[in-house]
Amino acid sequence: MNLTPRNIEEATFGKSALGYDKAEVEEFLKEVADRLSECLNENERLSAELGVLQTELEQFKKIEQNLQHTLLDAHESSQKTINEAKSEAAKILSDAEIHAAEMRNSVAELSEAKNRLAAELKAMIETQEILLKRHGFLISAEINATGNYPAKENANNTENGNEQLIENAE
Repeated sequence: MNLTPRNIEEATFGKSALGYDKAEVEEFLKEVADRLSECLNENERLSAELGVLQTELEQFKKIEQNLQHTLLDAHESSQKTINEAKSEAAKILSDAEIHAAEMRNSVAELSEAKNRLAAELKAMIETQEILLKRHGFLISAEINATGNYPAKENANNTENGNEQLIENAE
């Protein structure tokens, strides 16, 4: 027999001489039926609620999986970006170090070339001074008080002296 609130309410019992009070039994069965009905209704409500919660739980699990995949993809992507940035930074640094070394070499070469040129110019000036002194000419870089170059005869002597220097050099 299936126990339902209706079965309990409609239950019948055999009669005996010393049996239970029929009104009390019926009242008790009514209370039991009402309580069973409440329990069954609550059970149905809870079963329906459980179904909704299970559906929501499945949705949340899917969302969690998607979030985990998204986080994993984001982490991998950020690691890739960081590695690429580090690689690019290392390349830029290496290129900069090479360029700096080339610049230092260029500066050193230019400095050496400047020193050689200065030494050559100094030697040329000293040679010219020696040649001019040997032939009795002294060129003065001073300008007299009038703003003119030294006396005209020095200029003439210089011109003649230059011609003599040219002839002697030949």
